[in-house]
Amino acid sequence: MQPQDLLPLEGFRQLAVRSILEEFGGRHPTMLEISSIPDSQLLKLPGFGPSTIGRIRSLLNGEQNDINLSLKNTYEDLLYELDRLLENVTKSQMDHYQHQKRMIDKMQRILVGLRARSSSLKQL
Repeated sequence: MQPQDLLPLEGFRQLAVRSILEEFGGRHPTMLEISSIPDSQLLKLPGFGPSTIGRIRSLLNGEQNDINLSLKNTYEDLLYELDRLLENVTKSQMDHYQHQKRMIDKMQRILVGLRARSSSLKQL
């Protein structure tokens, strides 16, 4: 898809479509326009979640979501694509795990700090 092409709205839930159209004053946005909106802002829109963001990003990256297109690919092409997607999922899971671990470590440090403050207040 080209940046000037309209974002294909079919396949999105109706609530997400309404949110996109409202975000752009009732008009259908181009791929370039939707790409300029950060994920954090899109996630605030009604009907948007990680899967909707993922679908938009895959469209922006030129990935085809139509399963019928896979019939045109060779076995090797499909195997390569499957391997690539599995690698992406694994990396994503590892990134998520590392982020989650950092957040837990930070919460534990905060808890230790709160306990230290609490015990020093009791001594007063």
